Amino acid sequence: MSDSTHAHRITESFNYLRRAPRARAGAALLIILAAWLLFFWRVFAPNVIDRVQFVPGDFTQQFLVFRSFAFDELKQGRLPLWLPCIDSGYPYQADPQSALFYPPALLNVGLNIAAGAQQFSIGALEVEAALHILLAAILLYGFLRGEVRRRSSAVLGALVFAFGGYLTGYPILQLAILESVTWLPLALWAARRLAARSDARSMVVLAAALALSVLAGHPQTYTYIFYLVAIYFVYRARREQVSWGRTIVRLAGAIGLALMLSAIQLVPSLEYMRLSTRAELSFTQAATGLPLADLLQVFVANVVSHFNPLYIGWLPLACAALAIAVYRKNSDTLFWSLIALAGVLISFGGNLAVFDGAYWLLPGYSVFRDQERNALIFSVAVSVLSAYGADAVLRSQARRVRQTLRTEARWLTLAVILSVVTLAIVSYLSSLGIDPTADRSVAQPVALALLASLATLIVWRIRSGRCARSGYLPIAMIMIVAIDLATANRSINWAPIGNPFPAQLPIEAIRSDMGLNEIFRVHNEQRLPGHSLCMNGLNEVGGITPILIGNYDRFIKTVPREVRWPLLNVRYVVTYRSVLDDHLGNPVDATLLSQQGEGQDAIYTYRLNQDHPRAWVVHTAEVKPDRSAIYAALAEPGFDPLRVAYTLAPVATAAATGIDQVSVTLIDPSRMTLDADLNSAGLLVVSEVNYPGWQATVNGNVLEIAEVDGLLRGLPLPGGHSHVEFVYRPPALIVGAVLTGLGLIVSLTLIILMKRRAAHA
Repeated sequence: MSDSTHAHRITESFNYLRRAPRARAGAALLIILAAWLLFFWRVFAPNVIDRVQFVPGDFTQQFLVFRSFAFDELKQGRLPLWLPCIDSGYPYQADPQSALFYPPALLNVGLNIAAGAQQFSIGALEVEAALHILLAAILLYGFLRGEVRRRSSAVLGALVFAFGGYLTGYPILQLAILESVTWLPLALWAARRLAARSDARSMVVLAAALALSVLAGHPQTYTYIFYLVAIYFVYRARREQVSWGRTIVRLAGAIGLALMLSAIQLVPSLEYMRLSTRAELSFTQAATGLPLADLLQVFVANVVSHFNPLYIGWLPLACAALAIAVYRKNSDTLFWSLIALAGVLISFGGNLAVFDGAYWLLPGYSVFRDQERNALIFSVAVSVLSAYGADAVLRSQARRVRQTLRTEARWLTLAVILSVVTLAIVSYLSSLGIDPTADRSVAQPVALALLASLATLIVWRIRSGRCARSGYLPIAMIMIVAIDLATANRSINWAPIGNPFPAQLPIEAIRSDMGLNEIFRVHNEQRLPGHSLCMNGLNEVGGITPILIGNYDRFIKTVPREVRWPLLNVRYVVTYRSVLDDHLGNPVDATLLSQQGEGQDAIYTYRLNQDHPRAWVVHTAEVKPDRSAIYAALAEPGFDPLRVAYTLAPVATAAATGIDQVSVTLIDPSRMTLDADLNSAGLLVVSEVNYPGWQATVNGNVLEIAEVDGLLRGLPLPGGHSHVEFVYRPPALIVGAVLTGLGLIVSLTLIILMKRRAAHA
């Protein structure tokens, strides 16, 4: 063999070794992609017969409505700031779940606009949700590559996190939760890197990951993420023997930069939360959580409730138990075990006394409901532990590992026997028509538990043998996990293909009756699907948004409906009432337009015959000490909203000397213009919710808006002609945008300085 040939072979061997890690990384990503396709292929199936879509609910009635509004406004070249068709108008961008400045959401809307779409479809939103599941799996795989030795172990842990019972349950329907969670693995990766290296790049990546979680729009979830990442960073920094002072400085720097980067959403949202119904939340309201019976769903999915956030599959559960038993003295295992325990205990909320401590000691826990969302903490911690355990199963043949495998195999044998017996019993009871589950299919999850535990037992028996080879086991373990989780979780959010907002008789009746360019609102007494009026271009006084402006909520609950209707420009009422009456039972002058159904399911649609304008003028303004006094005065018999107004500060008016004329000349979501002709000075009342950021001009002069009747906008006008303009320019958004811009400048500066320092090193 010549020297040149020998050198060539050495070079080829070196290149192969250099390329091999990339090939293995590519194979790992392909496996994750395959599992993702197994989970979601029916959502994107080319054959319509096979295709399904996400079930109606928050996904369609809230997040599809939000994205559709953003799509429509951006397509017309307007920034979507104020949403007029829900709750008589409310600050859309300030609601964190609007996720207006969340980059993937903006990209999704932008691509649909660029593609010439006429409307934002449910399919586009499903793609966004599914891709976030894939991204969550890939990012956790990247984090686990620094925790375990084998790529297959990291893949297994990533599948558990992405396709386990938590992330594929209600978070995928409540899109803000899913998208906030997606960036947690990247934040953990950056926190570990920052603790070890203390470099600017790691700090910027950590801040960016936390900021993306904030921009995705679920305050409760990103609060949990901030807590977990902070605790993990402190733990890693102490492991690296970083001093407390430097640990706090690094953590504060990363969090501070994250808050700056997300300030464009965070500052308006904080203002909104301060003024919302969430400002006053009792312990009972905050303490809702999983029932204790949900512990059963760690082992058997879908037997306690429709969703099973604690289910991770039998093989991952056995891996996690193995990791805890084998590596019980390892600090990483201990850390994630404690995190998993804390997450699952707090997720029970008030059903377990543990939550009381979190409610009083941890900022944020007293302003959020639905503590079952702490199952996120359990999910990610157990996913990491399962990767540790899989690494032990596949890598080591130490005596302790084999002994633990044999011990677990005995427990698994018992589980298989119990599953067989249970399956026989529930199958027999089902044949008699006895089944406690809502969908009468308890045998299905029990059978899945039997198959999953049996498959895990076989793997454990094979691996516990002295001469067992592990080369074929990784793919077998991954397949078991993927099939188990897909079987348990993928179909719970499926529904047949259909229009998420089908035609509704009341809406058709209103459309047939309404006049051209008529301005009005509809009062829907929980008879129509959430936000269906908004999706059909109609404005309503209600909605299903979980966070309301506080004084609007009090107004709706306190003021009688026959007073709310004229104040809120209500023209149509969709109700369960066969006779439309006021709160005292007196009939209201109205015309029945349609009736659908009978009895408790009946839906009646009425047109109110009395005209309720969008804007009017009063010449009597009375001062009340607070909103409570105003709401009490509005409820008094004989109150006429078109003649008297209540304010918190004096407003100059004069006695009426003739008929005033007010006309709305332009009404856009964030802008409204009116022309008013008054015979004497009066108070212009506009049936629009008053909120910080609305600015008004009269004949080009800026005037301060007066709050009228505890809710609406008002302006004192002189006699004669006035051109009035209302524009929504929230200062909180401007402040947030400036801070976000500064955050971007700081991030770029840190990266550039780091590159220059590396170049000069």
